[in-house]
Amino acid sequence: MTEGQSLAQTLHFWFRIQGQNWEDGFPPSPDETAWISQALAAARHGSLARSQECILHAILRDQAPPADAGDYSLDSFRRDLSAFHARYLDDH
Repeated sequence: MTEGQSLAQTLHFWFRIQGQNWEDGFPPSPDETAWISQALAAARHGSLARSQECILHAILRDQAPPADAGDYSLDSFRRDLSAFHARYLDDH
């Protein structure tokens, strides 16, 4: 397993926990939600390092998310997580 694959698995695990909490009625805070959307967008554009950075900001709550983060729904999260899985974890 490469370092990139290991990072992808770790990030996916964290995203899955967040998604399960959200589905169980414990959604992330608005700032956490914004960082999650930024993290999945970064991964969609091929930057796992930026995705990891966004997750760390969500966990540490050390920075406000970018103003253009916008609204992000559970359905959008599910779609983006599925795309993340397909890009980074399927057949790897």
